[in-house]
Amino acid sequence: METFSGTARIADALCAAGIPTYPIDVVLHDHHDVLDPAVEQCITKWLKDGRILFLWLGMPCTTFSRARKWDGLGPGPLRDEQNLWGLSGLRRTEQKAADW
Repeated sequence: METFSGTARIADALCAAGIPTYPIDVVLHDHHDVLDPAVEQCITKWLKDGRILFLWLGMPCTTFSRARKWDGLGPGPLRDEQNLWGLSGLRRTEQKAADW
């Protein structure tokens, strides 16, 4: 299972190699919300039943991504290794996004 799969590139590559893989992400389907207790219970049951042999947990890249950098091409970083809860000087909306 590829959790927080985004566009499911890992799942696609594994399926192409003949390894059945299930991607889960709200980007793919609204009902894939892992914060929904029913979705959490389903994943937990699959794990307990041995239906999932490998679980990939991708970090949501919206605020955690190393791709967020000061290059002028996109949004700048919200955190770094010393400021995991958010860099100082963030706008209110940026700080809200950095709060997890």
